[in-house]
Amino acid sequence: MKDNAARNLKETFAVSMSNYADSTDIVEVKNNNGEIKEISQVGVSKVVESRIREILKLAKNEIKNLTENELKALQLEVKNKQLERDKLEKENKIMNQELEMNSLKKQVNLLKASQVSAMQFQKIAEIALIKTNIQQTKVWHKQISDTQQGLGLKADWYADGVLVVNTYDIDAKFGIDFNKIYIKKLSDNKIQVTGIKPTYIGASKNTKESEVKEIRRYDYDKNGILKNITVKMDTASLNLADSYAEQFEKEYQSSIANMDNWTYLTDSIVSLGQNFVKLIFAPVYSEIEFIDTGDESFLPMKNYIETEIESNTKKSGELSNVLDEVIKAELERKE
Repeated sequence: MKDNAARNLKETFAVSMSNYADSTDIVEVKNNNGEIKEISQVGVSKVVESRIREILKLAKNEIKNLTENELKALQLEVKNKQLERDKLEKENKIMNQELEMNSLKKQVNLLKASQVSAMQFQKIAEIALIKTNIQQTKVWHKQISDTQQGLGLKADWYADGVLVVNTYDIDAKFGIDFNKIYIKKLSDNKIQVTGIKPTYIGASKNTKESEVKEIRRYDYDKNGILKNITVKMDTASLNLADSYAEQFEKEYQSSIANMDNWTYLTDSIVSLGQNFVKLIFAPVYSEIEFIDTGDESFLPMKNYIETEIESNTKKSGELSNVLDEVIKAELERKE
């Protein structure tokens, strides 16, 4: 059968499904030997249908093979990306842990430097934070007995009093007590500080000249007008004058120590104290807040520094151990 005749039968006579072919529909064709043959539509259709099924089967297998290969390739790609992502995550974890560990080590070193600085500045502050010269004449004048009625010969009324006059020349030193500074950590970058109070450190010079030290008798007339003043020179009065002078001297020196009369120095001393604290802790903390009072969560400055050094050293050691384990696991995985 010629190729053209076969193609014509396939395209014009056969149907793709033999079930739908007409068994009575027959055509005559000549084969390659010149013989006339009868061919039914059912027969031709079965040949065509068989061929179509073979083609479909081949196509299905091709599609299946292609789908499986693509799926395997996709799965491999996903696996490789996951491995890459895991690798990046581990590298990031290692890098972050290294950064955190280095940060902790740096903070420990800075805190140790702050600890040394605090000790040094404490010594400096004890020598002189603010030094001022006090030149003052201090007068104490007070009645020391009840007013009593006289006989009218010298006075109608009389009373005793004490008069003490001292001249002072003092080179006083004021500062802050580092042992009373308390600190609280609010974050890795911020602390609160309290307890910066002006304190009297001492005096390199503290001289006193006693100008007057005496017990006096004051005489008044019946109208209460002062008539006469007599300095009492008996031994008891002299001893009493000495006693009062000693009492007034203690009160005066105590007033200096308590800064009762030196409030004009307070702001300057506090400002200098804050600057010292900033100088000590500025390399460690970017924010330093000063407050008047704190609670029980605040620690003395010395204890705070020691606690932070201990805590950060411990954290750094723990991170170092974790980092070693991560690196070890990664090396074992590669092997």
